Amino acid sequence: MKWAINQITLAGGSRRPPDDLPRDLAAIRAGGWRAIEVWLPHWDNTFERLGPAARRLLDDAGLVAAGGCGFGDGGSLFFSRGEARRRAHDSLARRLEQCQALGASHLVVAPGFELPVRPSPGNLETAAESLRTAAETAARHGVRLGVEFLAGARLVSTLPTAAALAERAAHPNVGIVVDTYHLFAGLSKTEDLELVQGKPARLFFVHVSDVDGTKPRDLWRVADRVVPGAGGIPNAMLVERVRAVGYDGDISLELFDAGFEARWQEDASAAARLAYERCIAVVADVPLEACPRPPTVDQ
Repeated sequence: MKWAINQITLAGGSRRPPDDLPRDLAAIRAGGWRAIEVWLPHWDNTFERLGPAARRLLDDAGLVAAGGCGFGDGGSLFFSRGEARRRAHDSLARRLEQCQALGASHLVVAPGFELPVRPSPGNLETAAESLRTAAETAARHGVRLGVEFLAGARLVSTLPTAAALAERAAHPNVGIVVDTYHLFAGLSKTEDLELVQGKPARLFFVHVSDVDGTKPRDLWRVADRVVPGAGGIPNAMLVERVRAVGYDGDISLELFDAGFEARWQEDASAAARLAYERCIAVVADVPLEACPRPPTVDQ
């Protein structure tokens, strides 16, 4: 497995765009990381200035893009029809272009927390239909769509539902993302990972974080997500279960922790190093030679 750090981790709960993106990328690399999960909204200004040549910022920092994240129209993409769905697909196409330019092989898409108002079986059919169309667009960009279940979602809150949705979409460019927080905080069970047994190609990506082990699980919030080692989520066991079903892809640290953001602002390289050391204590990173730098996009 190759470790990556999701850029939103640097911004904590504020989700504030970086003041100096090249400086952030350099600090990530100095901390030991060799891959990032790009939070695409943080690249919008850079793409306005540089277009596809924005990729050079990653190359100059010695980093690769493990995937893309931050698509904010998942609820409309999954459950809407008509004009709302058209706008979501237009927004998706823009994010796919960015993923392609940065070399990110997949884009995380999640259902959000607002729709549907009254979940029904028909909503899954609507989502599958829309995802199938979206996957065709994604394929033209060389990008896959990873459905991430969210513990607090009204629909697609569990791994079995996400797996069922990917199956209904029936497209090789639609798979699932497993987030250990959402797996452990919601109604999913570790046994649900067996749903991808023998189908590792359906599992596109893994997110990891931890929660204070003394906090009752009913009180967990996304903002409680911290670096591994806090004791609330058995990440080593969960990652081992993921590997046991045949997955050997990338794994990303994704936090929304104001405390980590404060440490990052104080000493970015040291914060990156601490996070990296905590992650490789869960599972070792791949050797450097197994993580070649992609070619630079020269446009």
